[in-house]
Amino acid sequence: MNPSRIHDVVIAGGGPAGLSAALLLGRYMRDTVLCEPEGREVDAASSTGCFLGHDGCLPADLLRMGREQVAKFESVTRMDAAVSDIQRTLTGFTVMCGDGTRLETRSVLVVPKSVSLMPDIDGAQDFIGSSVHQFPCGDGWDHQGQKLGVVGCDDSDAELATKLLVWSPHVTLFCHGRSLSTHSRQMLAEKRILIETRAIAGLNGRDGRLQSVRLEDGSTMPCEALFHTASEPQHSRLATRLGCDARRLRPGDAWQPDGGCGVQGAFFAGNPFKTPELAIIAAADGVKAAEEVNRWLSDAQRSYLAVRSA
Repeated sequence: MNPSRIHDVVIAGGGPAGLSAALLLGRYMRDTVLCEPEGREVDAASSTGCFLGHDGCLPADLLRMGREQVAKFESVTRMDAAVSDIQRTLTGFTVMCGDGTRLETRSVLVVPKSVSLMPDIDGAQDFIGSSVHQFPCGDGWDHQGQKLGVVGCDDSDAELATKLLVWSPHVTLFCHGRSLSTHSRQMLAEKRILIETRAIAGLNGRDGRLQSVRLEDGSTMPCEALFHTASEPQHSRLATRLGCDARRLRPGDAWQPDGGCGVQGAFFAGNPFKTPELAIIAAADGVKAAEEVNRWLSDAQRSYLAVRSA
């Protein structure tokens, strides 16, 4: 890749949001670089439930199909690299990747990366996306009537356990060796949700289908699907480096859905303070942000031509 070339936009991050943004920018024939490492955590992806045409498909399959569709656009280059830093320049931005690559670009579109809160449990990676999930709204229906579990001991984990009662009466909260608040214990007792305090040693199953949870004393408990609380979006470092207006990045009403962050040429796909529960929402966030990027590039080009002609 030519280091002196100035691209129209660099997308920092993939997943449903980044790939959808690249898809739209490719249709606009924008010179786009999508920085998305192959090892992107599938467990941090949103649920594919309710994704029209792909309802319930594995997150890894959705990403694979997205990459195949983006590959047909000659104006879009996909790099197997993560963005490590972004700096402002006179012509736009310099994007630094983890592999040492430097990219010059007129605009940047940041896809907030999520870090899973799932504890490090032996065997968990074998079931992510099929039997280990984050969001019941998209994945609960697939496990209706089954023995369900939630791993965690915070009040939010207890609330997640109560939500699962919509799909099954067989719910267990696995505290994983940690203590649970009195309030949560009372709430779960009223809902007849089991509480298991012993630490989890591993997960048992085959072909991506969870069968039981193995506890620290060697005993097992039947469990066909395990849920954990949502990921935490990691956004502050790049936002600070870009000089984004913190008032536009606050959670709630202050967040601007157009993807703007108070810095000319810099955009975020979706709300960097909240991980979307459904992949279809993440994809929509990416498309909306890409539309704003294209509009900004068009306006910038018109302004440049107006000044040049004068």
